[in-house]
Amino acid sequence: MCYYNRGVKIQSKTIKEKNMKKLSIITVLLSVTFISGYSQSKHLIHIMNSASELREISQEVVKDYFSLGAEVEHEMARHEIDEGIALFEDHLFELEDYEGNDKIITQLENLQSIWMPMRLILVREPDINSGPSLITKSKELMSTTDKLLVLLEEEMKFKEAVLVNLASREAVLPQTIAMLYIAKYWGVKYPNLEKEFKTTKDKFQDDLRKLLAAKENTPAIIKQLKRIQSEWEFAKESLHLNAKDLNPSIIFVTTHQIMKRMDKVSQKYHDLHLAKHD
Repeated sequence: MCYYNRGVKIQSKTIKEKNMKKLSIITVLLSVTFISGYSQSKHLIHIMNSASELREISQEVVKDYFSLGAEVEHEMARHEIDEGIALFEDHLFELEDYEGNDKIITQLENLQSIWMPMRLILVREPDINSGPSLITKSKELMSTTDKLLVLLEEEMKFKEAVLVNLASREAVLPQTIAMLYIAKYWGVKYPNLEKEFKTTKDKFQDDLRKLLAAKENTPAIIKQLKRIQSEWEFAKESLHLNAKDLNPSIIFVTTHQIMKRMDKVSQKYHDLHLAKHD
């Protein structure tokens, strides 16, 4: 009886140890799965952020090209265009290694085909006759990047990606506005310039309202958006194309500030997603 009881005790202990071992294995597997999912999420957000920066740079470098030609904020424009070209190349190179689906690969190839001839113009001394072609190419580049971001957004499968994309696009639009404004100031002969200028302004204002109304907003995001809204109201006082009253320096600096603040909002939406999966 005593030996039998000892056997039962030993057997019970063995079963308990096995169960504990199984539990440990399950815990490790769940941890690995969580870490893997978190790392994947961070990687996808990083890729999306790189694509967003391509879209931003596509407008900014053309604005800087026109600023150099029109001698507006010359020193800052020179720095931005040199840095922008280098950053675009870096981000494009990084995105080439992303193992996306066929649609994503196609959009990346399209980006390269538009960027290469555009870059050749940007590295030369500003020529006003290249202005219309540069605006057209910048629009094509932005449209292609938009499509790429939509595809990445679908692949990421999280709600905050919509807000990330919207905020990052809002960072781009002030640069498009400044680009068209300074093109007008320099005298670039681009068809429908005034119409596109107005459409872009309206789009920025509409999307800003959408961001302000987003239920996912934190107090920090709302605070930043309110600052942008205030700066936008100030900028609108000068955002007209009356040839006798153009002030490109104010537009250059103000739109740059709005872009930087909106970049912060986009990053906060990134952080919001990651915090939910932490």
